Amino acid sequence: MPMTLPRPGYWYQLPDGDTFRVTSIDELDEHIEIQHTDGALEIFDVDLWKNLAAFEMDADESLAQPLSDPEELDFVTLGVAPGTEGATWAGEPEYGF
Repeated sequence: MPMTLPRPGYWYQLPDGDTFRVTSIDELDEHIEIQHTDGALEIFDVDLWKNLAAFEMDADESLAQPLSDPEELDFVTLGVAPGTEGATWAGEPEYGF
């Protein structure tokens, strides 16, 4: 019987109660990316999926929400380094390695 791959965007539960959402599947490289309820990402190969005994579950309201709200994330705005305003390149950069 052929193995069924998980479906991206769906929630799964392991026999130990751990829940996670499948975020993507790379069938070419045979990798599955999941996101745990604490937001941690994990990537594993399809062979491991075969041994997980994970089953698809209905997400309750707390799981159905996005794991990260972009409005609440603390993004850093990248800009010009202090003291270098108006600086220009004087040729190719030198790499010290």
